[in-house]
Amino acid sequence: MPTTNRSTAGPEILHFLENEIEQIRMFTFDKQDSNPEVLQAFLTAQNVPAPTPLPTSVEGLDSIGCVMLDYQGTKLSVICFKGESVYHVVTADKEGFPMEVSETAQVIQLPNFAFRFWSEGNQVRMIAVQGSEQDLPILI
Repeated sequence: MPTTNRSTAGPEILHFLENEIEQIRMFTFDKQDSNPEVLQAFLTAQNVPAPTPLPTSVEGLDSIGCVMLDYQGTKLSVICFKGESVYHVVTADKEGFPMEVSETAQVIQLPNFAFRFWSEGNQVRMIAVQGSEQDLPILI
């Protein structure tokens, strides 16, 4: 069971992501496609971390598009999926990531978004959703 921190404080990178994800609808994606494999290949070709494999909680969902972000030198990718809500899968390399991330999934609730994050291999993985922890897809 993930650990939850319900405070509105959180690592600065999560506040950065909350702000950037809220603005995705205001600018175009770097690439749009309903097939997440196309987006994974695109991100890999751009030398940006791509979620491989996808988290099981978004497998089978259509993707909407992806964006590439940079947080103080840390490259991030965001692939958006359409499910019961819009789910944002964020991926970064674990080396040099600006916060502690364990293999056990944790949840942080910010004012507008909930983030579930964990490390897997050499990557940091996150799923973000506008809303609360109850709106996050269940990790299998």
